[in-house]
Amino acid sequence: MHDRKLTQSIDVFDSQERERLAADEQLSIYRDLTTDHVMGLLDAWANYLVRRIGSEPEQVGWQSLPAPPQVGAAHRDLVELGRRLYLEGQRAPNQDDEYVFSEAERENLRLYKYTRGSEHLTHRQLLDLLRAVRAYTAVATMQPLMTDQMTMFNRGIHAHNWLVRFGEEPFTDEEYVKDLHDTVLSKRYKTASNYIATDHLVDRGGSMRRYVVVSGAFFALLTCAQLLRLLLRWPVSIASVDIPLWFSGIAVIIVGSLTIWAFRTAARSDFNPPT
Repeated sequence: MHDRKLTQSIDVFDSQERERLAADEQLSIYRDLTTDHVMGLLDAWANYLVRRIGSEPEQVGWQSLPAPPQVGAAHRDLVELGRRLYLEGQRAPNQDDEYVFSEAERENLRLYKYTRGSEHLTHRQLLDLLRAVRAYTAVATMQPLMTDQMTMFNRGIHAHNWLVRFGEEPFTDEEYVKDLHDTVLSKRYKTASNYIATDHLVDRGGSMRRYVVVSGAFFALLTCAQLLRLLLRWPVSIASVDIPLWFSGIAVIIVGSLTIWAFRTAARSDFNPPT
């Protein structure tokens, strides 16, 4: 997996910018923002957009009750900002604007699918995003994860919750990723997203053992067929091309090795394929 950890976390805003933010009631909590905080925001925001970008404003609600209209409007602003950020990211920033990340960090973030396209984030764009997140937080509420739903749904809910959290207190990307793994990804095989029921996982080792045994039996038949051809010197031709006997000798060695490997693997007492 690509390592998206920044080379170093530095303050995003200089002293003059921090003074202006301190006087801004909406953005004052972000005056001490670091690049690691911005990375966490971009990660949560991108995960949210990927799973909710096609939703209409009235479909933003996670539960059976529809979301209030103001939540839909805030959602639409986040989506539109994402579209605009990607388009503007293809152009150089204005002279009075500058990139949030250094050139080396931009190269690193470009390799990660959830930040690709936003690595050229500028200070002006960041302020727009922070305002959109604060507006979203003002009307949205935290939502519980769905215990019996697909992982992709829970990842969307998780990203929503962390966007709401960033509107209250900044977090780092390390904090976001750790919680994502602890609360969503580590439970992916306990939900209906991967298998019909959790109980079916109990016999997964036995099913895989049977598969390996059947494969071994098939390899054994092929080995016997090639060995018989060697002993009886059966002629074989494909499309008028004669297949030499030494080819069967090589086949006996390769397929025979696979046969031995399959049966030895199935016979192991500790055989337990990962789920």
